[in-house]
Amino acid sequence: MVCGGSGITPIFAVLRAVLEDKEDPTACVVLDGNRAEADILCKSELDALLVGNESRCRLTYILSRPGPAWTGVRGRIDEDLIAKEVGPCAGADGGDMVLVCGPKSLEESVLAIFTKMGWDKDDMVFF
Repeated sequence: MVCGGSGITPIFAVLRAVLEDKEDPTACVVLDGNRAEADILCKSELDALLVGNESRCRLTYILSRPGPAWTGVRGRIDEDLIAKEVGPCAGADGGDMVLVCGPKSLEESVLAIFTKMGWDKDDMVFF
C-alpha cells in the first residue's frame, strides 16, 4: 500500500479491515508519504492498528520536509525505497497486489516504478 497525504483515507480503510480480522492471513507493507510530521493523517490510529499486528504489517512514514527531530525515513517514495521495502512481485499466482492513493504525480511515479520492477498493472489498484 502506497499513499501520500490524504491518500491514506482509502488505504487506512483497507488496512483496518485486514488487520482487525484475525483470521485474515494477509500481510501488508504501507508506505505513507507526507511533507512534515504534522501532516501525517491518522497517525495515532495507524500506530494503534499495528499493536499486536507487527508480524502482519510493516508501516513506514516518509517525510519530504522533516523537522530536525525526525528520525524516520527522509525524502520521497522512490524506486530505492520501494525496492527495499516491497521488492519484486512474487508472480501472477502469488496473490500480491499494490494499492495506491495520492497525488497524480505520486500515482504516476509508483506505477512506473512497480512496472519496472516486474509488477503487472492488473495487480495494481489506484483509488
